[in-house]
Amino acid sequence: MNSFLEKLLNYYHLSSQEYEVMTRDIDTFDLEDPNNFLNIQEAASLIKNALSKNKKIMVYGDYDVDGICSTSIMVNTLNLLGGKRGYYLPSRYVDGYGINLTRAQQIADKGYNLVILVDNGVHQDEAVHFLLDREIKVLILDHHDFERSPDQRAIIVHPYLKKEKNVLNCASYVAFMVSRLLLDGIDEKNLILAMTATISDMMELKSYNRILVRLGIKALNSNKNNSLWKLTNQAYIDEKVLGFDIIPKLNAYGRMLEKAVISRLVEFVLNDDSNIAEEIIAVNEKRKILLRQEIKLLPDFKDAHLIVYYKKDLKEGLVGLLAGQLANLYHKVSIVLTDSSEKGVIKGSIRTANDFNILSLLEEEKSYLLTGGGHHSAGGLSLKKEDLTSFIETGNLFMKKQVIEEKDDEYIDISENEITLENIQTIETFKPFGQGFPEPLLGIRINTSFLSPIGKENQHLKVNNQSFSAIGFNMKKPENAETCLLLGNLEKNVFNSHITPQLRIIKIKP
Repeated sequence: MNSFLEKLLNYYHLSSQEYEVMTRDIDTFDLEDPNNFLNIQEAASLIKNALSKNKKIMVYGDYDVDGICSTSIMVNTLNLLGGKRGYYLPSRYVDGYGINLTRAQQIADKGYNLVILVDNGVHQDEAVHFLLDREIKVLILDHHDFERSPDQRAIIVHPYLKKEKNVLNCASYVAFMVSRLLLDGIDEKNLILAMTATISDMMELKSYNRILVRLGIKALNSNKNNSLWKLTNQAYIDEKVLGFDIIPKLNAYGRMLEKAVISRLVEFVLNDDSNIAEEIIAVNEKRKILLRQEIKLLPDFKDAHLIVYYKKDLKEGLVGLLAGQLANLYHKVSIVLTDSSEKGVIKGSIRTANDFNILSLLEEEKSYLLTGGGHHSAGGLSLKKEDLTSFIETGNLFMKKQVIEEKDDEYIDISENEITLENIQTIETFKPFGQGFPEPLLGIRINTSFLSPIGKENQHLKVNNQSFSAIGFNMKKPENAETCLLLGNLEKNVFNSHITPQLRIIKIKP
């Protein structure tokens, strides 16, 4: 075993046997058994019964990538089975998150007999009650945190409800499990969609999530006709291309458009000949411009225990992105709020960049919240504008009492001669990287004099050393330090068809 591989095994706390198991060839037989989910047989029977009786089925999703993909999985499955189905992706601006009473009434008026709620449902009590009271069956395929069913008459399939607990899954994963039972097999398009949402919703890449992502990436690269290829210029799609190139474009379309037209995304991901790719890309470019403008306007929050930023005219589709930016910048729980369409009500997103569970903060603040929920590290909330000051005060007091330890950067100490293409190939055997299994962080100490500013405004840094190449974006050269520690990831640098190894600098420490 080479010494660099040993360093990687120590970094991930893996034995050589565990490494062999993790990197072995896998196939669809390695996926989780759908029957590990409680209520999944009842869910499949409910859908099969509706299909056999030619009943009308409505699939109601969400505007983020998990909502888009889970809706598409169920629509694709019903299409393959020949069902009479409708579907709807809500507008963040018109409908808000989750099925509401207005949409439930419209669904009832149109004569639907079964409503499948994907990536929502466990907190939509009023709409669920309304549908069931009118003898419309309700199936909930959700993954958001919940303690009780919105209505005992509804069937719920959820990662919390498993015979053997393993890892939290996204809603698309749940929909994919249901589709496997209905189709008595695996549809490749459904597999790719579930994989995409698992990365988008930042599910831990462990256990069955990891297997799903490996199989989905393999399937996507074997089918260059899949519509997702229209959103990238890359020759190979891995988890990084999905996470930083493709998924943001889908999210932007779902979150930025104010009219209820985002249901077109279902047609895009299901139909390989769809022609709205250019429109999706254009919306994302607009989103990036608006986000840069808003970032420049952010105040300083270094003294806050809890970051709460309210702006009345903020584009609602930017609140989650800004909250994420603030959380990553200050390493603190961050909330970004803006006015909602309901008078006197503000709503927004909450993010954290550490191990703190935001659900505990939402629980502490529940007396002020009209709505609130989500996952360990991300969520949404709404409250009356008149309660904002009290909400901020209570939140700051609560967060001041929390002990959130800043973790030291765990990294692999390397030398210049270890920055090689061969070692990049060794790192790639550990893929996919993501939540719970990050790309290895490497550290090398250099003389500060080797760092040279580059760029129009000298805003980037490059190592001016013939022994190895390293580059860091939006970084400043350390002052009054003879040496510094570069922390980053190894990557391939392609220039004029020539491939060389390079360290992408993430952080510089004294």
